[in-house]
Amino acid sequence: EMVTVVEDAGGGGHSARSGPDLSHVTLLDPDDNSFILSRARDLAYLQEDLRFVHDLLFLTIAATVGGLLAARAGLPGVIGFLLGGALAGPGGTDSITELVQVESMAEIGVCLLLFCLGLEFSLKELAANVPAALAGLLAVITLCGTLVLLAAGVAQTSLNEALCIGLFASL
Repeated sequence: EMVTVVEDAGGGGHSARSGPDLSHVTLLDPDDNSFILSRARDLAYLQEDLRFVHDLLFLTIAATVGGLLAARAGLPGVIGFLLGGALAGPGGTDSITELVQVESMAEIGVCLLLFCLGLEFSLKELAANVPAALAGLLAVITLCGTLVLLAAGVAQTSLNEALCIGLFASL
């Protein structure tokens, strides 16, 4: 396979700090598909995103204040963290601009929260709660399945489709 490199009139100059500037280079493959290199600088140097840092700092402060208020009210700190983050996010004051990056960090936070909750449980506690967990599971599946079956009957949907939707809704 041949790849043709075409340089723009602006040219790919050299910078003393970051090496060759490849932002004006276009690659052409044998099918004449063009690809523009978009990295103007070497990635070995730290790129800073001050808006993202501001959003993370704002969320950290909001969660800390929420956690402190929850602790004073006698509630678990996690509830305050969640409420502080919810109030700072798009559902509250909408002061977060880098939403995608903050959502990625939030997913990591949820994973860490679940990990911490997993550390709290012992095998004895889990074994003692198996009957209650199974009863709750069966109750939720039965309730969701029944409601969806009733809704499917009103909407005149086939039984197989309604049962499938009901079981997925119960998850």
